[in-house]
Amino acid sequence: MGIIEQSWFGWALAIVIGFPLAAALLGELLGVVEKRKFSIVTSLWYTLNILLPVTAFFLIFRYVVGTGPENTGNRLLLTIALVLVIYVVVAIFNALFFGAAPTESWRARTPKLLRDIILGLMVVVGGGIVASQVWDQNVAGIFTALGVGSVILGFALQETLGNIMLGLSVLMERPFAEGDWVEIGSREGEVQEINWRAVRIRSRGGDMVVIPHSTVAKEVIINNSRPDSIDWVGIDVGFAYGFPPNRVKQMIRDVLASTDGALQEPGPSILLDSYGDSSVNYKVWFAVAHPRLKFGVRDRVMTRIWYAAQRSGIEIPFPIRTVYTFDGKENTPNREREALSGLASTTLFSGLSLDAAALDQWVRDAKLQHYSSGETVVEQGSQVPYLYVVVAGAAKLSCKLADHRIVELYQLERGDFFGETTLLSGADSPYSVAAHGDLEILSLAVADVRRLIESKPSLAIEVGQIMDIRRKAVAAAGNR
Repeated sequence: MGIIEQSWFGWALAIVIGFPLAAALLGELLGVVEKRKFSIVTSLWYTLNILLPVTAFFLIFRYVVGTGPENTGNRLLLTIALVLVIYVVVAIFNALFFGAAPTESWRARTPKLLRDIILGLMVVVGGGIVASQVWDQNVAGIFTALGVGSVILGFALQETLGNIMLGLSVLMERPFAEGDWVEIGSREGEVQEINWRAVRIRSRGGDMVVIPHSTVAKEVIINNSRPDSIDWVGIDVGFAYGFPPNRVKQMIRDVLASTDGALQEPGPSILLDSYGDSSVNYKVWFAVAHPRLKFGVRDRVMTRIWYAAQRSGIEIPFPIRTVYTFDGKENTPNREREALSGLASTTLFSGLSLDAAALDQWVRDAKLQHYSSGETVVEQGSQVPYLYVVVAGAAKLSCKLADHRIVELYQLERGDFFGETTLLSGADSPYSVAAHGDLEILSLAVADVRRLIESKPSLAIEVGQIMDIRRKAVAAAGNR
């Protein structure tokens, strides 16, 4: 009974019973939180494994052993315990108030810099309480000294502090957020971080660019991610005067429709801009899904316009004066004749005696065409008005199955031909053909090919065999 009546017995009993019980409850709570992946896991772990033992040691040292409140060891243990309490309270407040906030709430949109300032003020207030209550310090005097020191530091670090204040004003206004694609002055890229001093953006080339808030506040800011991420790309192109504007616009429209990355909704805008010294100039605007894509898509569109113009016979003139002379004789181009002569030894034309007169007859309607990588030459299910012969480069022959899978059947090389189905049977093409790299083909009019077949029946047999092989390959692909 004498022990029970001792003043330290009640504290000892509370610690012996309460510490294991609190540890068990916190352990169960930590297990539940870990399973549900809550953001307060780290705070609870520190509470269970550090704060709780330190608090127990302080209570034993202070109330069981009986050391006085002025004892240095007692004060150190109490300080450690209170610092841990401040850390846990601030961490839990941050996790629950900001981290767990709904996506569209103002708490979730609070800038990280402002969060740091709020949490920092909480730590300073907590530290002041510890210094006042545990160590009997005059907090008012400390804060007065800090105020005088802050004025001195303010003059010494006015540029840095100016960046911080400007950063706060930028963040409160929220012209952009992390992940947005922005243009700040001459710099363009994706916002990676907004910190105390500067904005970090990842440029298109992959470089990390650090822009101080003082510079950000002075520049024009264009946020390409708001209200949405669609961006518009503009190009200027010019064509010779001899080609009707509507024909040119249709060619450009077809190029945009077939180029990956150029959006059709919202639709492109093609405007005749001016009549120049050597060309009729057009302005073309089209949309891309994200600003980071615009240079790549712009390159593909510009490239394909050149190829499409070559195929359509639309001239892109030099910015010079062109003088044409005519001596009374027909000026027949020789490029098609040269291409056909080079193909005379290939599988299709071997065995045919193509003399100069026959070549002249073929050249009359043959056209040499260029395609860039990925462009479609023949669309599956369409009528093909020519027999195409590969002059240079390569093409992919593929078919689209009923389940919308695309199966590649052959790679066509120099001397190979396609478009034979429409030629012999008048049926739609059972396959598609697209350029694989730069492709140069000779398009031979169906009427000319049929005329040649009439004079050389063996050619029809050879073309028919190729057509039968490809038809079976398409059928086999559909049965896979």
